[in-house]
Order: sequence, then structure tokens, then C-alpha cells
Amino acid sequence: MTISIDDSVHGYCCLPFLNNMVRRFEIISIFNLTPSLFTEICEITFQDSVHIEDWIRENDFIELHVIRQVGQKYTCFIKGKIIMDEISAFIENFEIKIEFPVIVEQRNCRFSLIGKREELYNIIKKFKKGWKIEVLSFEKYDPANKNMLDSLTAMQKEVLKQAYLSGYFSYPRKINPQKLADKMGIKKATLLEHLRKAENKILHRIIE
Repeated sequence: MTISIDDSVHGYCCLPFLNNMVRRFEIISIFNLTPSLFTEICEITFQDSVHIEDWIRENDFIELHVIRQVGQKYTCFIKGKIIMDEISAFIENFEIKIEFPVIVEQRNCRFSLIGKREELYNIIKKFKKGWKIEVLSFEKYDPANKNMLDSLTAMQKEVLKQAYLSGYFSYPRKINPQKLADKMGIKKATLLEHLRKAENKILHRIIE
């Protein structure tokens, strides 16, 4: 089940170390998680006038290494102290698992949950009492589908994801290739190339 939570009422309750400097934050994977420490790979997109050094100074990270930078988008290795956020603390009360990535963008927190149907229905009811929540998808968990995406590059995954979330595959189509490319800050030809390659790889895995 994939859900979207409006974080504007509670502030940055999904990830407490976010602030107005950050346009988009995505936790790609967590390598180590203890009651006191976390180690993760994340992708951070800062506002146009923000330098990553300014954001680092405002947060008490143990380690932060930049793996890659493209404009205002940074892929980072971060190790820090656990600060339990409201949503994670809430989810701990249920027998379900968060599946990465976790994405926070424009005060909106989006992630997937894995668990028994009854438990997922129960957490939706509980969530709605405290947060503005939207269920984006509800389907049977199939690890093979997740492995299918492993064949895609990071850019192909991002283009495919943004196309889906922006309604590119909806009927009628909610966004055209040029507007989607502008939204992502890339050329239309680049977007279509990554989109075609992603679709081809996925279809190949389904049909083979």
C-alpha cells in the first residue's frame, strides 16, 4: 500500500531535520538502524539559493558525504542520531513495515507500507484521525515486481515515477512530455529517452 500524507499541519513530522532549505528529500535506503543511530543513502534537492553547507550546519549529523551532485540535487551518505518523528513512532504500534523510498516534497510525505490487509486497513483508520492522508495504491505485495525495477537506472526510475505521479499515463493524459520535462529540469528528448528505455526493460521482464 502506498500512501501520501499532508505534512503541512504538523510541520515536518515525517523527517524532523527538514526545513525550508529543502525542496525534496528522498530516503533511498537505510543500511543500519539502531535505537540511537541511522545510516542511510538519500537524495536531497535544495532550494535554488541554498548551499548544502548551510543545511549541514543546522543539523547535528555524525557523518555526511556527498556521493554525487547535479545542480541543486545531492546524493548523500548520512549517519546521524535517531530523532523519532511522529509518523515513525505511530507506525511502530502496528505489525507493518515501511518500504523505501520515503519521499518528502512540498510538505507532502509519500511512502509504502507492507503488512496484512486487516492491519493496513486499521492503520488507515488511525492515520485519518491525526493526519490528512490519501491512499495512492493498494495491492498485493509481490517481491518480483520490486526486483523488476532493479534493472532500471536511477534516472529511469525517477522519470518513470514522476511520469506516473504527474498523470502522464492517465487517460486523458494530465501532463505532456514537455511540461513533465520542464518540471524535472531536463530536456524533452532526455525524458522520452529514459522513459522509453524504462518501459522497454519492464516489458522485457514481463514478457520473457
